[in-house]
Amino acid sequence: MASTASFSKLEMGPRRIKRLVEQNDIARKREQGFSLIELTLGIAFLGIIAAALFAGLSGAFQANSTAKKQTVALSLAQSQLEDLENQPYKPEPAMPYIMISSIPNGYSIWSVGRTGNTPSVVGVPWDSATGTAAATDGNLQRIKLVIKQGDKEVLTLETYKTKPKQ
Repeated sequence: MASTASFSKLEMGPRRIKRLVEQNDIARKREQGFSLIELTLGIAFLGIIAAALFAGLSGAFQANSTAKKQTVALSLAQSQLEDLENQPYKPEPAMPYIMISSIPNGYSIWSVGRTGNTPSVVGVPWDSATGTAAATDGNLQRIKLVIKQGDKEVLTLETYKTKPKQ
């Protein structure tokens, strides 16, 4: 009897044969390739990933460019301030101070004078008690440097120069 039961499992009736043929047809269709819908969804998914990657890279390049501009501007301002420390105090009518000569292409050094931005290095007489510009030159000047790349301000630094005691 045991052998009869195992034989009956192996028997192929019309339903079993039909089911095997249908399974074989489904498997064969899968082997033929992707449907148009599957292909369209795959391309759309890759497009979304590529767009996100491009946006991230674009942002990284822009941040790198901004950091480079700020680094050059900071280095330029520090060089000008160091050079300014070695220059003698100049009372207001005798200004401006000497500007450094090694300025990278596209960059310029401006300062804020009594009348606004000027393409030179000037000191504004300063009243330390009120924190405002003084009417006459005493012993203190505020020097506010503005570093520009083209017409765009990249960095602003402020320092003070004192008149040495005689």
